Amino acid sequence: MKIMANSRNPEELKHYWNEFRRKTGRKYKELFIQSVDQDNEWAKRIGYTNKGEYNIAMYEDKNLVENLEKEIKKFQPFYQQIHAYVRKKLIHYYPNVTILPDGPIPAHLL
Repeated sequence: MKIMANSRNPEELKHYWNEFRRKTGRKYKELFIQSVDQDNEWAKRIGYTNKGEYNIAMYEDKNLVENLEKEIKKFQPFYQQIHAYVRKKLIHYYPNVTILPDGPIPAHLL
């Protein structure tokens, strides 16, 4: 993926980003689904609803999800500032590419 690391042509980056995602997504989608199904079946055999429930139980915190959500909210303003900074730099770096000033950053440009 040297092209993704070195190219500054937004159309070329978009092409290779889309092709990579298309090829790997198709190739590994079924394997991923099988893996998730197997993990969930294993978790059910040992008394959990699914593998996610098992993973959470390992932390021995009944309020883990709620506590994590609170921590994420603390970081959200900082994350938004970083996102805005990166978006602003990309708008200047790629002046001919439409990057909305308050929208998502196109993944192929990162």
